[in-house]
Amino acid sequence: MVKAKEFWDYLCNDLSYRFFAGVPCVEFKNLYNAMSSKIMHYIPAVDINTALGIASGVSITSMNTGIKSGIIFHSRELYNLIANYNNFNTLYQIPVLFIMYSDVDSFKNISSNKIPYVVLDDNFKSKLNRVIKKMEKERKPCILVVKEDVFE
Repeated sequence: MVKAKEFWDYLCNDLSYRFFAGVPCVEFKNLYNAMSSKIMHYIPAVDINTALGIASGVSITSMNTGIKSGIIFHSRELYNLIANYNNFNTLYQIPVLFIMYSDVDSFKNISSNKIPYVVLDDNFKSKLNRVIKKMEKERKPCILVVKEDVFE
């Protein structure tokens, strides 16, 4: 298990991801409860495309500051997200980290999307570094897949 507070501390303080938007997902309850406005900002959105727009806008306006953004969502939103990401973010090369909850059944469909991903586990720092390095190098999305009961 990963301590949600340690996850946020590392992602926000060490990797400079400080802004997040997303569609609230009950499975991320522990992750939401560990959020701290001292190190990050989170805006809940009514749908995944709104969350993507907010996070992408932050990335564009903060390119000089080095603040990075991500979106938090359930895997059922992935297909709705991909078309808009491909139409805007890929065109303008705006990487946004995807932090996605996935149950066992949904996980089977992730690899078919051809979006690079890693599955979060106890070795979360290494996984975060790997997915972010790939995403920033290729300027394309990468998914941090979170399965059930990962965060405490």
